[in-house]
Amino acid sequence: MSQIQIKSLRYLILTVLIALPLLLGNIFAQRGSLEFDTDVRTIVIIAKDMKFNQTNPTFEMVYGEAVRIVFRNEDAGMKHDLVIEELGLRTPVLQPGQEAVIEFLAQTEGSFVYFCSIHPISMRGTLLVISSPMIAGN
Repeated sequence: MSQIQIKSLRYLILTVLIALPLLLGNIFAQRGSLEFDTDVRTIVIIAKDMKFNQTNPTFEMVYGEAVRIVFRNEDAGMKHDLVIEELGLRTPVLQPGQEAVIEFLAQTEGSFVYFCSIHPISMRGTLLVISSPMIAGN
């Protein structure tokens, strides 16, 4: 091999070693919303009459479960959002008729309050992340 070929080969190897991690990082970053390998539990939460789903219910999910919350504002003339502060999740403030989606993995067991930041007294409920699927009912 000539000196020029050796230098070219070194340059090629160095370029690949530098570019590969950057390329792989960009591929994973471009996935956008969560893409789950498992089934996704979809929970629909509707804001209407200053409540979530009429009763501000408790939603149970299993630790490790992929969760998609579809939040709809059906409260005429009222703006609402959905916040799960302890999990760092929130939707934008929605006008009547708008919808937002939150996707996450339930990776922390416990009880977490969800609420509307505009009406936190009347619009609040609980997400319960449990370890055993035998008692998850929702």
